[in-house]
Amino acid sequence: MACTALEHLVVPEQKLLRIIDQMGGWGVLRSFSVYSWNFKMVLRRLHAEYGVNAFFRLDVTPHPYDSTRNIVKISPDGLGLRERNYYYIDPEHKIKQLEADTQDPQQQGP
Repeated sequence: MACTALEHLVVPEQKLLRIIDQMGGWGVLRSFSVYSWNFKMVLRRLHAEYGVNAFFRLDVTPHPYDSTRNIVKISPDGLGLRERNYYYIDPEHKIKQLEADTQDPQQQGP
């Protein structure tokens, strides 16, 4: 089901619509304009206000050699498929691995 099917959308009152509008709108609701959309503002608000790791993840970790300092770690987020190495393997192997991952567990055997 596509997220553009309005009849399947459940909108909890006006709060969600107001947030969508403040973020620049949504094409499905016919409230989006590419000319007034501010990518930097949306990215900042997604990360800072809503805790959404859009495109990348920010973490603060202790410095490995100096315990009085911290490091801001930036890493990719939301790739959706396993781990980073998955994107660098042979395409034929990817297909076999995806087929194995989507098999019914009852058919896989012990």
